[in-house]
Amino acid sequence: MNFPQHLILAQESAPAGSPGGPPQNPNANPMGSMLPMMLLMLVIFYFVLIRPQRKQQKELEKKRDSIQIGDDVVTIGGIHGRVTNKSDRTVTVKVSDNNTKLKFEKSAINQVFPNNKEQSDATEADAEVIEEKSTDS
Repeated sequence: MNFPQHLILAQESAPAGSPGGPPQNPNANPMGSMLPMMLLMLVIFYFVLIRPQRKQQKELEKKRDSIQIGDDVVTIGGIHGRVTNKSDRTVTVKVSDNNTKLKFEKSAINQVFPNNKEQSDATEADAEVIEEKSTDS
């Protein structure tokens, strides 16, 4: 087998505008075909990343505005405590049994756990009923 190597390596490319080559349009814009794809990606980013984050921020802001005295809170620094006083911008939090109180901005509150006494009393009553049923059996 003897192949003429110079024919394989020295092939001519088709001249521009020849019928064998791809058609060339001088007015074609390569960005025009990428624009719909880029818009689609922006829409996906909005619905996957931006919209859920805004929703979460609004919920947290609503919780911060509804803080009541007696609610348990956790700050962004990880400090746990109970609200003893509040104003428009600040919250005073009792952090220990020694009456140690710290004043925080409302924006520093990360989680709010409402302390509803009626709800906790009902939960305790339900637990007693369940306990009585288990001892009767």
